Parts: sequence; structure tokens; C-alpha cells
Amino acid sequence: MARGGLRKGARVSEYSELELEEQAHGRTIDERDALQDFASDVVKLVTGDYIDWSIHFGLSDAIEVIDVTLGALHRDLKSANEKLALAEAALNWLDRKMMSSPDMGGNHHYAGSMKFRLNDDNPMAAYWRSRE
Repeated sequence: MARGGLRKGARVSEYSELELEEQAHGRTIDERDALQDFASDVVKLVTGDYIDWSIHFGLSDAIEVIDVTLGALHRDLKSANEKLALAEAALNWLDRKMMSSPDMGGNHHYAGSMKFRLNDDNPMAAYWRSRE
């Protein structure tokens, strides 16, 4: 019998159980730290800011920041894509008008006072009407 009245095998067994529990706890901490590092990188990517982890700001808060920021980015992207599509259509329209106009001579230099009507042929017509 070992000290404390426990058999030597029992003491080793209890120590092994404690050691396994500590290892499991260590893995849990490592997993949490890895998740926080990943979340920090994503928050930095979408917001440009670093996270100050604390008892008041945790993983669920980081997920909310990412979600809210992505929502705003999607709205901005939709708006940017709409503007891009309109600008590309307007550029193509202008290019066609300039190439087909005798006043322009096909050289892309403004050579006269061309006035374009606001008609359905012009992709900017709806945009201009909405601003009146």
C-alpha cells in the first residue's frame, strides 16, 4: 500500500484520470484560441479593425460583427454593381452614338453640340428622370 492508504495502482489510475482531464481542458482552450484567431482574421478582413477580446466581447459578438458587416457589404456591392452596369451601358451607348454621328467623325473627339434626347434608347434616361 502506498501513502494515504491507496494502492499504488489506484493512485496511478487517479493521476491518469486527472491528467486526461487536464489534457482535454487544454485541447478545449486550444480550440477556443484557434476559433478566436480565425474570427479575428475574418473581422479584420471585413471591417479593417482588430478585435479586443474580453469578458464583454466574445466569439458570438465577433460572429455578429461579421454578419452585420457582410450585410452592409452585400448592399454596397449590389449598389456598386448596378452603377457599374449603368455606366457600362452608357459608355457603350455613347460609343455607338459617337461612331455613327457625322459631327463626331468617328474619332471620339467632341466636334459639335450634340444633344441627346431622353428616350428609351439612352440607358441614362431613367437615371436622369429619377433625379429630376
